[in-house]
Amino acid sequence: MRLNRSLLVIFVSVITLFSFAVPNFSAHTSIQYELSEVRTVAGNQNADLKNGDLINARFDTPSKFVKLRNGNIVIADTNNHVIRQINDKKVISLAGSPFLIDGDIAYQGSFLDGRNLEAAFNEPAGLAIANDGTIIIADSANHAIRKITTDGNVTTIAGNGVLGLEDGDGKSARFNSPHDIAIDSKGNIYVADALNHVIRKISKNGKVSTVTKPSKRIVEYTQGLPDFAGDFADGTIKDALFNEPSALLIDQKDNLYVADRGNQRIRYIDFSKNTVSTVAGSGDLLTDEYYVEGGNTDGPATKAQFSSPEGMALIDKSTLLIADRKNHTIRQLKDGIVSTITGTAEQFGNKDGLLQSALFNEPVDVLVQGDGTLLILEAGNNQIRKLATYDAFLSQKYSKKAEVWLNGKLLETTVEFIQSEPLLPLNTIGEELDLAVNYEKKSGEITLSNEKTTFYFMKIRRLHKKKN
Repeated sequence: MRLNRSLLVIFVSVITLFSFAVPNFSAHTSIQYELSEVRTVAGNQNADLKNGDLINARFDTPSKFVKLRNGNIVIADTNNHVIRQINDKKVISLAGSPFLIDGDIAYQGSFLDGRNLEAAFNEPAGLAIANDGTIIIADSANHAIRKITTDGNVTTIAGNGVLGLEDGDGKSARFNSPHDIAIDSKGNIYVADALNHVIRKISKNGKVSTVTKPSKRIVEYTQGLPDFAGDFADGTIKDALFNEPSALLIDQKDNLYVADRGNQRIRYIDFSKNTVSTVAGSGDLLTDEYYVEGGNTDGPATKAQFSSPEGMALIDKSTLLIADRKNHTIRQLKDGIVSTITGTAEQFGNKDGLLQSALFNEPVDVLVQGDGTLLILEAGNNQIRKLATYDAFLSQKYSKKAEVWLNGKLLETTVEFIQSEPLLPLNTIGEELDLAVNYEKKSGEITLSNEKTTFYFMKIRRLHKKKN
C-alpha cells in the first residue's frame, strides 16, 4: 500500500562510510543493493587530446582500459591513436604520437615501432596485460598486434599493416581490424579479429592460427555490389561462426567469453569441451542484413537482447558485467538472468547520480577495481565514470541539523528524531526519484519502486561528523 506522509520514516542505524563492494544486484527483476551512485572520474564530453588533471583531460572515442599491478590505468584512446595512462591523478600519454596534416580536424595515426612517444599507432582498440607487465595492444587500423615493454619499447608481435586473413609466423600473419585481445595463464594471446569474423591465437612462439571458422556469408552492400559479412553458429570450436567479435575475457578456467557484437550475443568458448555456446542474447540474422537487430530485453539469458555488446568484466565465477554500447547501459548476467544495472536503454546522455537516474553515451568497457568500485569507459562521452558508494554529501560542510542530500541536492524536508535516532523521510526521496514508497506491515519491508524496478533498502545509515 502507499504510505501516508506521517508514516514515511524509518530508523537509521549507526554506521560510518560504506566499505563498498559492487552492489549485490539480484538475478531477478528486483535489485537488492547498498545505495550507490555514478560519478565522473576523468575526461569530459569534448573530444580532444589533452593531458593533465583528471577532469580536464580529454580523450577521443576510447575503446578499452586495463589496470596495471601498480594501480595505474592504461587506456586505448582510439581516435587519438595514443595509449594513455592515469598515474597519480594525472592523465599522461604513455605511447604513440599522432599528427595533424594542414586542414585536418582530427589526429592521424601511423605505423612505427620505437620508444614510447616515438612510436605510432592507428586506432588502437584492445588491451591486455601480460604476466611480466608488458602491455599488449590490438592496433586495429594497422591490422597488427603490438606491445609496450616495461622499459617503454614499442614493437610489433604479429601483423604488418596489410589487412587480410593469413596465419603464420609473426609479421607474416594478417588480420582485419583486430578489436580486442586476451591472454591466458600460459601466455597465449587470443585476438578478436573483428572484420575477419574469427577468433585468432598467437602462441608463445609467435605463430598465428585461426581458432574458429571464417564466415563465407555474402550480403548485397548496395544494389549489385556484394560484400562479405559475419555469420552465426554454435557448436564445435572449428565450426563456430561469429559476426564482428568485439571483446574478449579470459576466465579462471582459461576459457573465453566473447562479445559477439554483430550477433548481439555473449558467446563462450570452452576449450576443455571443444565447444562454443551462447550464454546470453538472441535474435535472427536475416539473409540480407549484416547484423542481428539490437534490442533491450532483460530476463532469461537466451531470450535477453543486447545492442552492440562490448567490454566485459567478471565480479565472481557466476556474475558477468557487460557494457551494452548502443543501449547506453551496463548489463549483468548472473545465474542465467540478464538485468540492467544502470543507465536507461536507448537513451544516451551524460548524467551522474544514483544508478536509476544516471545516463551514459556508448559505454564500451567495464573494469572492477580491488576496492569493489566499478569503472565504466564511454566512447560517446569520452569519459571514465565510476560506480561507487553514494557519498555526494561528503563534500558538504558539516551542519548541526540533520539534512537529506540526494545527487548532491539538499532536499527540503524535515528529519525527525526518536530517542536520538534520526528518521529518514522516504516519501520525499520517492517523490524526488519518481518512485512509489510501499510498506508491507507483515514483513516490515519498505520498498521504493516504479514499473520496472524495486529497490530494497537493506541498510540505512547515519552520517557522523568527520573528526579533525
